[in-house]
Amino acid sequence: MGCRTSKVLPEPPGDVQLDLVKKVEPPQTDIYKHFIRGDGSGSKMRGEKTGSPSPQAQAPPDTGQPEASDPRRNKVAKYRAKFDPRVTAKYDIKALIGRGSFSRVVRVEHKSTRQPYAIKMIETRYREGREVCESELCVLRRVRHTNIIQLMEVFETAERVYMVMELATGGELFDRIIARGSFTERDATRVLQMVLDGVKYLHTLGITHRDLKPENLLYYHPGADSKIMITDFGLASTRKKR
Repeated sequence: MGCRTSKVLPEPPGDVQLDLVKKVEPPQTDIYKHFIRGDGSGSKMRGEKTGSPSPQAQAPPDTGQPEASDPRRNKVAKYRAKFDPRVTAKYDIKALIGRGSFSRVVRVEHKSTRQPYAIKMIETRYREGREVCESELCVLRRVRHTNIIQLMEVFETAERVYMVMELATGGELFDRIIARGSFTERDATRVLQMVLDGVKYLHTLGITHRDLKPENLLYYHPGADSKIMITDFGLASTRKKR
């Protein structure tokens, strides 16, 4: 029996939800995490609730099996299953780093050399996908320039084409502009000089990119002295020889 001065603690609100799922965040050094939106494996999903779990909450028993709720692991497994065995025999699939209407880009590692690359997987069973693939391959098989993404090798199947390319780890020019807030005239001049060098080279081959924008200009590495690389030739046009 309590004394007259004792108080009854209020019941916790009924709408409080406890987050009992362990969040597995990607390494902070992974600059591609912001490319993966909406699947929980990159940046935080819009509307996602945060909070500390209750002290009374207990973690599920360790069964020794991978967690089925790990979205990043599930995402990698999902795209690895779509790859042709010839590709997975040579490359380890590491992470999804980009997506388009008919394509997906994944970061891979060569099994023998441990060299990282990017593989662009294009669905060619759709007419639009075939057109984009043909346009990009037509250009990338001809070009070799320090400011243009380099094609390494190609795997083709009845429904997909896998293009193994250089991996640019510095992110998009667009993202770097947003992160810095502004560019000095010196910075902008340096970027434009590299872009124009690449465009001049393309024009000497009769190739027009037709989709130049900050999102299609990648930094080769995260450093301030990184070169710019032109990518995404899905809308490119090649002048026909007369």
